[in-house]
Amino acid sequence: MAEDVVTVGGPERSSRGGKRRAWLTAALAVAVLVAVIGAFWARYLSGAARSIPGGENFDGPARTRVYSGALVRIPVSGVLSLVADGPSAWAVRAYDQNAAGGGLYQLVRIDLRTNKVTLRVNLGSQPQAVAAGGGEVWLTTSNGQRLGQLARLDPATGRVIATAHLPAGPCDLVTIGSQSLWTECARGGATAMADLLRLDPRTGRVTGQAGPVLGSIRSISAVPGGIWYTDLHTDSYALLRAGPTVRSIKVRIPALVVKFASPQPMVYGQGLVWALGIDESVAKMDLATGRVVRLYTHRTYDPGRAGGLDYLAVGDGSLWFLDDGNSFGGVLRVSIATGRPLGAVAEPRAGDCGQQSCFQIYATPGAIWVPTAQWLIRIYPARLPG
Repeated sequence: MAEDVVTVGGPERSSRGGKRRAWLTAALAVAVLVAVIGAFWARYLSGAARSIPGGENFDGPARTRVYSGALVRIPVSGVLSLVADGPSAWAVRAYDQNAAGGGLYQLVRIDLRTNKVTLRVNLGSQPQAVAAGGGEVWLTTSNGQRLGQLARLDPATGRVIATAHLPAGPCDLVTIGSQSLWTECARGGATAMADLLRLDPRTGRVTGQAGPVLGSIRSISAVPGGIWYTDLHTDSYALLRAGPTVRSIKVRIPALVVKFASPQPMVYGQGLVWALGIDESVAKMDLATGRVVRLYTHRTYDPGRAGGLDYLAVGDGSLWFLDDGNSFGGVLRVSIATGRPLGAVAEPRAGDCGQQSCFQIYATPGAIWVPTAQWLIRIYPARLPG
């Protein structure tokens, strides 16, 4: 399929003031600067196991084998977020940081069968969030209600086919799950507050609302029956649908998980919600109650605390930890059933992600994704043992 380029949006935009927008913009700017400097990952080895020089075993957490042949490199740099739906993955990336206003952003579509980029949508100078599911693709716009906070795209062409004008301020986050589209939008005032709105992903019609939520929301995840979110004050909450209304439940994480470790502190996978602590512990939580049903600790997968396992994805029956680059700069796979490592995918040297750390890892059906300085790395769990 030929690669197309589409431009979305116009010159008139309004952005959210206050600490939330400043925090997000600063974080994205740091991520893009990291993407400018980097080293290549290991050459793709077709299905072959490879070990770190100096020993057969992987000299990192739990000393496990390294399988570099389980990955491919896709030439897409500056990726800030990624989702997948059907035959495609959708990623928002930053590029051309020398442009006026501090940089430009782009939405790319990747064919999951070929790993080729088949569409590029130019987004302008404002970072945006993407959600995809059930054949629908939505983007935040950084606009207010008058211009519309969400844009629905034609997944075939990338062109805007509908705009949602919501009873709220600009929206930063968006997610699709269980036939619902959720977005987090600012509410005006001196105190940082936000609303969470539920929409029909086919029409953009609002079907429920929760809030205001006090504080700055860091991440949201749509789950069956509602939505989970985390805020910048390290509290975690579950919002559960009860008929036409939405009720909130505060989730209490054990003291061992002292605070969230990254911009991806809570993820949904395998039908449960998982929270990663700064001490490398992982809390496995029931969707409906928020009760912790199991707590994983570093003692089974990093007993010597050798790795900075600061980022987490969940999929294919495993926990996938991303090291921050200071130890081995790779991905460690841990069995959900046993809590013990199954294998690792890494460079044969530290600093895979450049002079700074990698900071994102994503799980989609049949794949694990890690953006690095120059590449988007796709890991195939089926090519790993266990």
